[in-house]
Amino acid sequence: MKTTTKLKIWGFIQLILGMMLIVSANTVFAEEDIFGKHVRPEVIVPGILLVFISIIIIFAGFAPELTSMSAKVQSESVQYAKDELEESISATSTVVAEGIKPAVKETIIELRQEDVESQLINAKSLFEQKLISESEYQELKKRILGIK
Repeated sequence: MKTTTKLKIWGFIQLILGMMLIVSANTVFAEEDIFGKHVRPEVIVPGILLVFISIIIIFAGFAPELTSMSAKVQSESVQYAKDELEESISATSTVVAEGIKPAVKETIIELRQEDVESQLINAKSLFEQKLISESEYQELKKRILGIK
């Protein structure tokens, strides 16, 4: 049996005994005189001491669980902060990307234009080599230029 389990059992048994002493001090061992009912200190004081000591022992038994729970809360906090940071960085990067967007669009258009030019050159060379007819060349040219 693990030490923490032993501490928990010991603490709860001691707590029950302490509570029994406190209850019995107020009921069974109470003295009555002309001023009313009052408890006997030799019964209630050990009961109170047992309760306080048992609480310390119970906390000692639950210490590993409390430590792991604390570590879990800290790791969740770190994960949450990381997610928030990534979200703010991505929001910032979209703003930067929007600022760069026109230049990127121009570059893409230039690349497409070069691609269209090379396709037209290839189509013309096919026509000059008589591998395609003039009607096929005109059709290919319209398709490359995007004309319907």
